[in-house]
Amino acid sequence: MFCLQCGEAQRVTSADNSEALKFEDTTDPLLKRALLDATDGDIVFKDTAGAAEEVPVAAGEPAKKPGHTFLSLRAVMAPPRPVATNGALVMPVPIPIEHPAPISVPALVPASASAPVPEAVPDPTPNARVAASVMPTVSTGARVVEKGMAKAWAIGLAGLGLFVGLNLAAGTFYANRVYPGVHVDNLAVGGWTFDELHQKLPQAIPKPALSAVLGAGHYSLALGEVGSGTNADLERNVREAGRLTPLPLAGVVGSFFAKPISPVFVLSDDAVDRSVAVLAAAVERTPSNAAVMIHGVDVFVLADKSGVHLDRAAAAAAIRAAYGHVATVSINPVRLEPSVVAADYANEATQAQAMITTNVQILIKKAKYSPTPAQIASWVVFQGPSKGITVDTAGVAVFVATIPGSFDRSGTVNAVVAALNARQGVSFSPSTKKPTAGPTQGSLAAVGPAASYSYCLDETAGAAPTLATATAASLGAGGSWTLGGKLHFALAKTGCNFTVRLANTAVMAALDPACEHQSTCRIHNDLAIAIDNWAKAPSSWAGDTTSYRTELINHVVGQWLGFEHPTCSVAATQATVLSTPSLLIGGCSPKWYPVPAELQDTKVLPGF
Repeated sequence: MFCLQCGEAQRVTSADNSEALKFEDTTDPLLKRALLDATDGDIVFKDTAGAAEEVPVAAGEPAKKPGHTFLSLRAVMAPPRPVATNGALVMPVPIPIEHPAPISVPALVPASASAPVPEAVPDPTPNARVAASVMPTVSTGARVVEKGMAKAWAIGLAGLGLFVGLNLAAGTFYANRVYPGVHVDNLAVGGWTFDELHQKLPQAIPKPALSAVLGAGHYSLALGEVGSGTNADLERNVREAGRLTPLPLAGVVGSFFAKPISPVFVLSDDAVDRSVAVLAAAVERTPSNAAVMIHGVDVFVLADKSGVHLDRAAAAAAIRAAYGHVATVSINPVRLEPSVVAADYANEATQAQAMITTNVQILIKKAKYSPTPAQIASWVVFQGPSKGITVDTAGVAVFVATIPGSFDRSGTVNAVVAALNARQGVSFSPSTKKPTAGPTQGSLAAVGPAASYSYCLDETAGAAPTLATATAASLGAGGSWTLGGKLHFALAKTGCNFTVRLANTAVMAALDPACEHQSTCRIHNDLAIAIDNWAKAPSSWAGDTTSYRTELINHVVGQWLGFEHPTCSVAATQATVLSTPSLLIGGCSPKWYPVPAELQDTKVLPGF
């Protein structure tokens, strides 16, 4: 009997206290198997009771417990099916699995009567029975599994060794080198040693070019020559490219798929300061106030010129921000307006011209004495912008003192001064009965030049010594534009009113497209002379090269002062100022007259 609750098979005790086998009623093959395993085969099932008889054994053999034939789980779950043999369907005979049992139970047979039923031969021992039916198959499979596992382990170990070896080799080779797939922009730096990287990278990567546009000027900055370089982090970024992983082999492979490293260029403070200084020297100009003056009998106003100031801090910031990102940076200089403009002297110029042409006569007895317009012009005193003019009494007294005879000289001086201040003609007859001496008051005429200007020289185009010498000779004491000391010019390094430069065709065009093919050109406060004209005088020039260069300087400076070319007249005599050889036309001479300031910024002289 099998106790399903306790999980044990129970023997039934008879009346004589002898244990007897109890036939179990179950026919469930799985339950049968469980019962047999639990009781070592001492259970006999009713449906196999006939197999419980003792089986005869041969002489000398030990007695065997009756066995029990038990179907396998496969046989139970998948019953036999007919198999085609020689055209006939034959049911296969299931192979019995021996189990220890006291009584041999015949195996189930198919319904076909023609299939013989094999008798189960019990094994000597339960262990022998298990070994006979199971062990051969398990042993063979284990050997196959063991061989497969050994092979897999061998392959795995070989792969691991190869992987470790490749990583060691890659790590050793690239310990002091850049990984092979690394690029800086389009430059392949893979395989470079770190020493080569440090030495070659700054030279291999071209430094950005940068030019600055300030107003009408275009200036190339020599930033690549001093103080510029790549970002200090660039070399470190190249070194570390692909090294975020601890596996060198993965870093090597990954470097081929990494994006190129973009260099960031920086400038040293020294490079920026030098560039800003160059720009400041090129564009900064001191504003020039308008000035009125008389030369001979002509009254004219020297045109005012606006100045330019460069905000150095803003320019430096713009250069730093643009370097390495754009090719051109626009910098807006600050415009400096003059404190006195030509309009402030408009009335004074008109009054002075009227005074110069005033007719004054001094009648002494039958003699007439009249100052010339040039003499009257020398007596005109400009009191300041919009402050009118007056007469220099001391100058009139000097003239009256030259008249012979005895008369009222003091009264005569006062009469002439009054007539000139009123711009009204007069014929004055002084008293000869009460002669007086002329006044001795000091002169009101301005001391020194009417205007002083400073100029700079642009020496970037070469020929600086000859340019400096020729300019000093032209604008120095006694030069053409000093006008007898009325104007003063001085060479300076900074704070100039204008700059004289020699320029090639490209620089001339940069000043203004209209200047490209001219011999001289003035744009704002830049006075340019074509270097080809400077190097060689034209064949029509009668003088030497030195005198020709003087004429070129006088020509362009005269333009800046505000004088323009005259209208040609056949009867006019030739003059050098404002008549350069390239513009010399037979019979032409300059007529000085003021040019409005608004025209000064667009004046371009034609060339050959």
